[in-house]
Amino acid sequence: MSAVSARWVVPFGLVVIGVAGASACGGDDDAGGGSGGSGGAGATSGGGSAGAAGAAGAAGAAGGGGSAGQTCGNGKLEGTEECDDGNFVGADGCENTCDFTCEAASDCDDGDPCTGTESCGANHDCAPGTPLAVGSDCGNGRVCVNGNCVSPQCGDAQVQTGEECDDGNAVSGDGCDFCKFSCLSTDATRDCSQSGDACAGSDKCDDAKHTCTAGAKLAEGASCKAATGKCLSGICTLLTCGNSQLDAGEQCDPPSAGSCSAQCQTIVKPVCGNGTVEAPEHCDDGNSANLDGCDSKCAYETVLRMIDLDIMGGAAPSFCSVTKNQLGNVALTPTALSSLNSDLQKGIDAGTTNLMVQLLGLEELTGTADPGLEVGVLSGALDKAKTGWPSDGSNPIDWWFKIDPNGVDSAGLPTGKIGSGAIVAKVLTAGPSQIDLALTLGGSAAVLGMRDAKLRAAASGVPDVPAPPPASLGAGLSVFKELVANQGNQGLCGNVSVDSLAKIPVPEVLTTGIAACQDCPGSKKYTFCGKDQPVGDSCNSLLDALVGGCKGLACALAAINPTQPDVAKPGGSLTKLVNQGPTNKIPSADVTGNQDAYSSFLSFRARRAHVTGKK
Repeated sequence: MSAVSARWVVPFGLVVIGVAGASACGGDDDAGGGSGGSGGAGATSGGGSAGAAGAAGAAGAAGGGGSAGQTCGNGKLEGTEECDDGNFVGADGCENTCDFTCEAASDCDDGDPCTGTESCGANHDCAPGTPLAVGSDCGNGRVCVNGNCVSPQCGDAQVQTGEECDDGNAVSGDGCDFCKFSCLSTDATRDCSQSGDACAGSDKCDDAKHTCTAGAKLAEGASCKAATGKCLSGICTLLTCGNSQLDAGEQCDPPSAGSCSAQCQTIVKPVCGNGTVEAPEHCDDGNSANLDGCDSKCAYETVLRMIDLDIMGGAAPSFCSVTKNQLGNVALTPTALSSLNSDLQKGIDAGTTNLMVQLLGLEELTGTADPGLEVGVLSGALDKAKTGWPSDGSNPIDWWFKIDPNGVDSAGLPTGKIGSGAIVAKVLTAGPSQIDLALTLGGSAAVLGMRDAKLRAAASGVPDVPAPPPASLGAGLSVFKELVANQGNQGLCGNVSVDSLAKIPVPEVLTTGIAACQDCPGSKKYTFCGKDQPVGDSCNSLLDALVGGCKGLACALAAINPTQPDVAKPGGSLTKLVNQGPTNKIPSADVTGNQDAYSSFLSFRARRAHVTGKK
């Protein structure tokens, strides 16, 4: 780029204000003249106009003349301008300041010797010089490459000290690679005639061009390497398992999962149900039944029983579809949560509340990673064939349980499942799906219908070989011990339907004694349905108490805050629920089949267990 000196001229026009004309002499009003007009202001060039006449007076004298000015770019040479070509294009001989682009060759010098010597033309514009040839010395040990003065390096098309060649490109095999000859017969590492495959033919190194010339190939199937191999697609392949050729002693080739072993012998496919564990089977108990520890596909039935289960207060974790937690954070007070969760734990420790999950389709039994599975939801009872259930609340691992037949299909698989499950880095996620949770709430059996259920838990415990059933697992297999979902961003959440809550009896503790709900603002009285009795027309449901509220101890202690559902039924809007009549029941027409729901959140910890059939 040419160097041009910048010279700026700022013109200023001279403005002169005309002197006001003298006023005319006047007599009386009829004969006297008005004041004279002011003189016109002088322009930046030329004289001012005459002043306007005063009322009935003489016109003022013209203003004095203004001084001359200059305008760069008007195509006229004015004032201090060196030139004016009528435009504002630079480097064309006349700059947009109306100064010459150059007046001497030194004004055009770009400081790079490799671009040649620039000159200043008769029109005061800079003309480029003739670039020096590639490799020309440009001073300080540097050379010219493509018009730039640079230090010598490989790829500059100049053979420097330490280089065998330099063709100025990065193409391999063209005779010069990284400034070394591509082929050199005197160097074993670069002599292609020594490195070619026998089946591809004997290549030859051209020491003049330093390139390789391919030799004639041997025929397909021709013997090579002293008859220990044969030519396959131009490569001498040893007569071994894995060469995709059926050689002597082989039954198949190449090895393939499920059909051809690594020794090129035909794999006999396992037969599930023959009583023999054959890879890739987890187990084989001699039958094709489910719910016996080894399922119908000879996979280990990974079942875990919840040994801790709590309805949580506070907001639900971010992975939940709805985080408000209307049931545990709004409706149920800490007093109610404590009572309900205490009853839940008592049932779990006693072996009467048995909520379980089954990981369907789990292949990697250590719980480290599995891309696709489902989480089945089961309930059941202790198997009486295994005696000695402890009374200390220890909830032992690998205990036996009979499954509630209402929760499985004819094949013995769970009907309630949380789909879209996966395990990544020991973290299980699944959902959303619709499930039923069979629990004991307030001393009564309860089934919570939960839609949009989602689960997040961590596989825990050092994997080991579980106790029977099944009688044995495949060699080297071990199973993780627990699922933990009671830490940050873990748990089970979903939306519990109005329909299911209307079928759960109100807890007896809320109907009798000093803790019974009273009739007062934010509370109503309720009627217990009786032990193990369903909700009827003359008694109340848990839903009645959630909507009507409950305060005990003479209305001094709130157990339940009056709360409406917060999640509308799919494709619909929320139905407002109202307690009616002397029993404070919500009309059945408003609750039956109503899928409006209370958002909810539970934490749990589940331990490995065995299923041994239906109860």
